[in-house]
Amino acid sequence: MDVGSYGKEDDAGIFQRSTLGKMFNNGTLLPPPRKLPNSDCVLPHVFVDNSNAIFNYRLCRARRTSENTFDLLAQVFRIIYTPINLLPETVDDVIIVSCCFHNLLRDAYISKAGPSYYHEHYQTLCKIHPQTI
Repeated sequence: MDVGSYGKEDDAGIFQRSTLGKMFNNGTLLPPPRKLPNSDCVLPHVFVDNSNAIFNYRLCRARRTSENTFDLLAQVFRIIYTPINLLPETVDDVIIVSCCFHNLLRDAYISKAGPSYYHEHYQTLCKIHPQTI
């Protein structure tokens, strides 16, 4: 899980510092060139760019999904709504642990009540007071 970027940072800056961005920049993201099947022609792996509009749409969708997910997490773990007086590295750990804990609670709840019940009653799930975290 890659956490730790500030909300005010732009997507390009976050991508540059991410593991994926570093692999892309140093050339280790794609596998080495290979022969085409049934041929002696060796070609590199490449990214295919359909259009800038498609890229922007997908980037926006990914950003929106990430923000919505964080909002859901913050509804359950209210500590995330407030300024957290901890070192940034510790806050990263708090976010990761919150995600893991949320998934454990969600899985346990779904196995007990069923998926449709979980989705209908998400707001009542895991009402944890901020002081208990």
